[in-house]
Amino acid sequence: MRRRPAFQPSTHFFVCTAHHDPDSGMPSCDEGLGEKVYRALKQTTNAHGRTFDVWVTTAGCLGVCKAGGVGVAVWPESAFYECVTPDDVEDLYAAHIDDE
Repeated sequence: MRRRPAFQPSTHFFVCTAHHDPDSGMPSCDEGLGEKVYRALKQTTNAHGRTFDVWVTTAGCLGVCKAGGVGVAVWPESAFYECVTPDDVEDLYAAHIDDE
């Protein structure tokens, strides 16, 4: 095992991929939509060449999901989005990342 020097992303997107039992009373992201939003955001980040300083990870329940979309949290801005779909990913990325 070898420890790497610490580094910190400039931005970190957390994409909800939680699925709750329908009887739990907890809202869930649409079935499989969280994974689609995650993959689209990873692809967008990679296409912009920001793989190392912009992180995208899946997350458990963020408590902001509503029917019809996915919850996404953005660090360090402490921004939360609900009802996110893959079609929203470019706008979400542009709202938080300055590629210039």
